[in-house]
Amino acid sequence: MKHKKRVPAIVKQWLTLGLKRYHCCDESELRVVHRYNVGPVEVHILYSNEVGRYYYFIDEPELPTELIQPLEELLSEVALGKLRLSDGAEHLVEQLASRHPEIVEVTQREYPILNYYLQRSLSGYGPLYPLLKDGLIEEVAVEAPGIPVAVYHRLYSDGWMDTNIILNEDELDSLTLSIARKAGKHLSVAMPFAEGLTEEGHRVALTFSREVSRRGSSIVVRKYPEKPLTIVDLLKNNTLSPLEAAYLWMLVEAKAFLLIVGGMASGKTSMLQALATLIPPDQRIVTLEDTPELNLPHTHWDPLVTRYTYFSETAANVDLLTLAKFALRRRSDYIIIGEVRGEEARMLAQAAATGQGSMCLDYSERIMVRVAGRARLVKIGELVDRCLSLRYGCDAEVLSFDPHSRKPVWRRIRRYVKVRTTGWVEVRTLAGRMFKVTPDHPTPIVNSRGSIVVKPAYRLKPGDRILVLGQLPRGGVRRSIRANAALRDGGYKLAFRLVNGGTRGIDGLDTLLQAEPSFAEGLVEGLLDSAQRRSMDTYVFDNEHLAYLAHYALKAIGVDSVVVSDGALTKLRVVRGSRRSSTYLLDPIMAVRMSISEREEPAYDLEVEGTHLFVHGSSIITHNCTFHADGVESTLVRLSSPPISLGEAFLSLIWAILVMRRVRSKRGNTVRRLVEIAELVPPSGAKTVFAWNPETDQHMPSDAREVVERSYRLKQVARLYGWGVEEIVAELGRRELFLTALARGGSPSYLDIAKAVARFYAGRKH
Repeated sequence: MKHKKRVPAIVKQWLTLGLKRYHCCDESELRVVHRYNVGPVEVHILYSNEVGRYYYFIDEPELPTELIQPLEELLSEVALGKLRLSDGAEHLVEQLASRHPEIVEVTQREYPILNYYLQRSLSGYGPLYPLLKDGLIEEVAVEAPGIPVAVYHRLYSDGWMDTNIILNEDELDSLTLSIARKAGKHLSVAMPFAEGLTEEGHRVALTFSREVSRRGSSIVVRKYPEKPLTIVDLLKNNTLSPLEAAYLWMLVEAKAFLLIVGGMASGKTSMLQALATLIPPDQRIVTLEDTPELNLPHTHWDPLVTRYTYFSETAANVDLLTLAKFALRRRSDYIIIGEVRGEEARMLAQAAATGQGSMCLDYSERIMVRVAGRARLVKIGELVDRCLSLRYGCDAEVLSFDPHSRKPVWRRIRRYVKVRTTGWVEVRTLAGRMFKVTPDHPTPIVNSRGSIVVKPAYRLKPGDRILVLGQLPRGGVRRSIRANAALRDGGYKLAFRLVNGGTRGIDGLDTLLQAEPSFAEGLVEGLLDSAQRRSMDTYVFDNEHLAYLAHYALKAIGVDSVVVSDGALTKLRVVRGSRRSSTYLLDPIMAVRMSISEREEPAYDLEVEGTHLFVHGSSIITHNCTFHADGVESTLVRLSSPPISLGEAFLSLIWAILVMRRVRSKRGNTVRRLVEIAELVPPSGAKTVFAWNPETDQHMPSDAREVVERSYRLKQVARLYGWGVEEIVAELGRRELFLTALARGGSPSYLDIAKAVARFYAGRKH
């Protein structure tokens, strides 16, 4: 009896992952919007009207059955080292045909299919192989067994698209281990997660089994682009304008310190790659990265990469800080730091994920909102939860404060956020106000010169004077109202009488904001009479809403008060000698306490238009939320906050901050835009030079002279080169025309662009 040859385990894995075929669905249920080929694989982009989503399905060719066993034998010899992979797939196919003359005809006819499955089996990526070969896919994610593999597509970037690839638990475990080997990483139950770079340059993050991922093994692959995006690609995609590119080019040439910030997948690395290509070709560049992503055309490019060890007691970790010190000794003209993933950056990422990196308030903080002309007090947590539940957001205005006129105003909500945090800063003031915010929440205070400045909460100290609203805004037509008010329905409803004899109930503050002072006095009297009087100035309310209503009624007649909730009861204390007509008050801080909770707690915040300041708590004026370093203000707060804690002297060295964002266009697709370029101008702070208009999808300004007039840094460059204003305007215009012409000439590679930039510099020397 002839025994069948033993098939090595690795070959079984190759066969399981490499020869399993995926076939597209019944297209009658979905609408085909795009169809193209990746080698012999047909890709179908489908759309479901029922759920409003795109799908990415592959249709792989069928491997003839007579080729399966010979292919299995061939893969076995490769696994045993009898055939070398380095000789190439074409050589292996020739070996297959020479050993099996009976299938030569099939082999020749089906060569593309045979070669595809051979490459797929040996790639180590198994079913993910066609996805990684598709140049239009940016990222691949396998969250768990039995869940469709998801992809992020460059042309259909509305969100993640499900594929028709689904792996069972054994297949996913095998594939995870296979990709870990490709990245040179150890993965096991003892070390159940890993990240690294494969030989093709793909960035992978893996978890194994159910040790750290409750649903099982998982894989995320961020693809290395076969053709790195260039400055021309960004110009054609309108990520930035030619004038912006020319401006940045001049700053890059002057060795400016630039920061590129933005959310995940907003295009930061692509922008960095494009700008680095514009560096003069005779300069020496050192790049520092945790995971190599940059690919520069310069001859004198020194790419340094971090190294982390997990099991060796003798090998040392090499982090970004170590590399930065090392780079300073290597006589570099430019040092470029990619996406930081050192110890301090991991702490920052953890803070952003848990909410400690977001500038947020406690759920119960009261704010005054106005919807359709009616004002009322709500808890910020209730408002944000409601806004998040609505698909198109909140149509509301928030009582805010204009720092220029120093008057109360109404401002619309532009953004709202809910995160979770374990860190809080609790502050108590001289008047008895108390508020609780996350450690890096920007808090406006008034300095010794009377200017309003912003400090992160963890840097607040006793003696700092916080801003407090002094008066309510007035608006509308005042009504003649009798100076009396009475509580109804157990104290939850208020009623007042009009001169004409009618009666109205108060469920908000809109009437109070338009009333005569005599009504506010009567309302205060009725409210305080309903409370328990503990002392001459302190009242206890069973209902928090009524306490805040009394607080703002007192505010309307120019009397300051403080509301503090203590369990089921709410205290209101009238501040003696506080009657005044100022639009704002100052309340010195008496105590600041940091606290860490055992469990994560929700934290909430808003961003209001224009003023950046809104009112919460006992009329405390607070700053907009800023989070994940997706803007200039949040970047500065993060740089000055622990664990980075950069001083003002260092911040002044930063020339400009570039804010990248992934946004939804009017056509409904997701695009990447450079939404703002702000220069840091000492000592006045950030000044916007360029801004993107979402209504017109234009980057403004569009005139070189206006840019020079706005830019402090370009004037600095002019002084550096000994140029006058007209010369710097002309140089900026010349570079804008050069980049515009380059963008009209097709789609050059980054090497072609490097040659064109070299010619530009050579022409300028003669």
